[in-house]
Amino acid sequence: MNPGGPGGPGPAYAVTKRAKLRERVRRSHDVIGFDPRGTGRSAPASCDPMGGLFDSPGAEPVPSGHTAEGASLDSLRRMADDCAAGVGDALAHLSTTQTARDMDATRSALGERRIGFLGVSYGSCLGAIYAALFPQHVGRMVLDSVVGPGKWYDFDLRQSRALLRQREVLHLGRPVRRALRSRR
Repeated sequence: MNPGGPGGPGPAYAVTKRAKLRERVRRSHDVIGFDPRGTGRSAPASCDPMGGLFDSPGAEPVPSGHTAEGASLDSLRRMADDCAAGVGDALAHLSTTQTARDMDATRSALGERRIGFLGVSYGSCLGAIYAALFPQHVGRMVLDSVVGPGKWYDFDLRQSRALLRQREVLHLGRPVRRALRSRR
């Protein structure tokens, strides 16, 4: 299993997810979570101070206008630079492809001919890369909340806009429903 991210550690996610699976699935499958390189207990990458990502007040999730978008891109560049500096030489060994290779090494170490996989969000991309590299070792695979391997900024921007629309609907929903009921 992989919870997404990229950057999310996997063991705790696997424990939580396993508890939600049906009994017959728990009996028939070993549920394994792992820390991809640079996450959790696998030589965690340090990205402090992350280009000011956690500064308060934080930037708007969806930049509006060229100035705000430029500031957002500058912040992302600073965050990438901070991560590259914190990780150093290990950066060349932190990739989705390498994580897929690590998954296959785990499969081999366990003596399994094939593995099943549940990947959520970025984990769906990881699963697709694994399947492309090792199609002969893929058993059942569930890819949930699928994201593509490219254009992460565009994806994050669309996701942020959708979350803002949803928040507006949720906040506006109650008064709108009350108003509609009072008209009846």
